[in-house]
Amino acid sequence: CVLCGRCVRASRDIDGKSVFGFEGRGIKMRITVNSEGSLSGTQLSVVDKAVDVCPVGSIVIKRKGFSMPYGTRLFDKAPIGSDIEKKSKNN
Repeated sequence: CVLCGRCVRASRDIDGKSVFGFEGRGIKMRITVNSEGSLSGTQLSVVDKAVDVCPVGSIVIKRKGFSMPYGTRLFDKAPIGSDIEKKSKNN
């Protein structure tokens, strides 16, 4: 994780959920999942944008994360999160 915050914004603004959030400040800042720190206790779904926008692949779907061949993945064609950037500029 590079702390870009795309998963936080996508979860909140596009998916309408609060699965991810920031905790701490400065060099101690980190992304948190929920109060229990467990994805299994959240409403995160495979179709949520928060899963798709991670630029470094920190959020992957279990048993499917690396099954797509190069050239067919979403981020092979357009930068990850470009749809979020466009959406926030339009609002």
